[in-house]
Amino acid sequence: MIGIKEIIENSKRGNYEHNKRTHFLEMVISPYITWFFVTLKIRPNLVTILFIIFGISSAFLFASMSLWMVIVAYLFYRLHILLDVVDGEVARYTKIY
Repeated sequence: MIGIKEIIENSKRGNYEHNKRTHFLEMVISPYITWFFVTLKIRPNLVTILFIIFGISSAFLFASMSLWMVIVAYLFYRLHILLDVVDGEVARYTKIY
């Protein structure tokens, strides 16, 4: 069974320390989501599609005049960034580029 430590060690970027400072929350959460996707054998391209969907949805929701929609848009935007990190980790771990 794949462990979180194995995911972290085998999917690090070259600029891991820099990303850890700029995207701290995403770097803490991403190994768990990467583990989930790798365990389910989800390919990096599907993660990329989810990343794009949440990014575009966020942009449309930000255009809304409703406070609640803007809050949801911000959450989608953060998920968009998280999926960007996860996409790279899944690709590096599975060596599917």
